[in-house]
Amino acid sequence: MKTRSAALLLSLAFLASAASTPQGFEGKWVLDKKKSPEAPQAPQDLVQQIKMDGPHMIIKSKFAQPKNGIYPMLWVGIMTEELRLTTDGSEAAKSIGPFELRAKTNQDGDALVTTWTANMENGMAPGQEAGSVEGQWLRSISGDGRVMTLQIKGKCSDGRTLDTKLYFNRK
Repeated sequence: MKTRSAALLLSLAFLASAASTPQGFEGKWVLDKKKSPEAPQAPQDLVQQIKMDGPHMIIKSKFAQPKNGIYPMLWVGIMTEELRLTTDGSEAAKSIGPFELRAKTNQDGDALVTTWTANMENGMAPGQEAGSVEGQWLRSISGDGRVMTLQIKGKCSDGRTLDTKLYFNRK
C-alpha cells in the first residue's frame, strides 16, 4: 500500500511539474468565448497549436480573418499565423506585416511571461504615421492542465490600451 501511495504521489508531482514547464503548454488550445467575455474584440474562432522545439515555443494560430481586413494593432502577435518565441530569455524577432516584433519570454513560477514591442517604421498608407505598441503576455495553465489563461496587456504609441484575459480549453 505504501508503494502505491508513493507511486501516486510521484505521478502527481511529475504532472504538476510538467504543467509548470514550457512543455506543459504544448497542445491544441481553443478560445473559450464564454469564459472570455472581457475580450469581445478577440479574434473569432481563435485556435492556437503550441509546440516546443528546444528553447523555442512555436505558436501556430488560426482565426477568422477580420471582415474589414484590418488587424487591430493591440492584437499584433496574437493574430499571427505562426510565432516563434524563445523561453530562455533571449530575444526573438519577427516581421509581422508592417511591424517588427521583438519579444523576450521567461518562466516565472508556473507562468510564461513574454515582454514584447512592435514597431512600424513607415505607415501602411501614404500619409499614415509610424507607430508602436508594447506589452506583455502572461500564459498560465490550470492545475489540471485543461485550461490556459492568456493575460494580454498592451499600450499603443497613440495612447490606446488593452488589458484582457483569454481562456483556452485544451483539445
